[in-house]
Amino acid sequence: MKTTTLSLLTLLLAPLSPLKAAVVTMSFPDPVQFFTFESETFFHPTDLNSDGLVDFTFLYSGFGSSLRTDATNRATTLRDKGVPTGYPQLLSAGYLVGADPGPSGIYETNWENSKRPNDFDQRYSTFGISSSIGPNFSSIFPDGGGRGAIGLEFHAADGIHYGYFDLSGGDGYVGVHLNGWAYESEPGLAITAGSVPEPTAPALSVAAAGALMLLRRKPPAFLTLSRPSE
Repeated sequence: MKTTTLSLLTLLLAPLSPLKAAVVTMSFPDPVQFFTFESETFFHPTDLNSDGLVDFTFLYSGFGSSLRTDATNRATTLRDKGVPTGYPQLLSAGYLVGADPGPSGIYETNWENSKRPNDFDQRYSTFGISSSIGPNFSSIFPDGGGRGAIGLEFHAADGIHYGYFDLSGGDGYVGVHLNGWAYESEPGLAITAGSVPEPTAPALSVAAAGALMLLRRKPPAFLTLSRPSE
């Protein structure tokens, strides 16, 4: 009788056991391209955890591309001797994205929200990814190309989550390609940045549907540090 009671209790309590943390990834079979020759600015909102809320928004036009942190979410940015540069920090594979943004020094990696108090219009304050004005060109991607990650911190109903965008330098130097993103399912848990895995055959239709859903919302609109995993 005692054994039966314990077995029933085990069965009843099993569903209450906490779920194991996992890395949630979203990858596209064909990267989403943010590039246009038009002067008009386009917007591409992203909802990382599919809770119906926009977490980050890419903006792009013929003059460049940028990233906006929506609500109170934040991204890894670069500071020069403590002074904000207004640029996201491009992280290399193996960088540990968590509450501690990284090593300090002349160039520091920090968590920042793009809606800074001194901006004229806080709704459209962004971190510049690339820009092209006349003959002048700048990008956080070395020579406008390559691949890297931007660390992300976003709020969900169960707490703060850490993740990253997997990006590549895009067309015409001023563009950018979104290969996908990843985040930790457990709040407060750090994640190691890298390239999101390519989707398997059964997931291709899901990824494609996700890309189309984002594109229907009128899609918009990087210095490298290496920080070994701890």
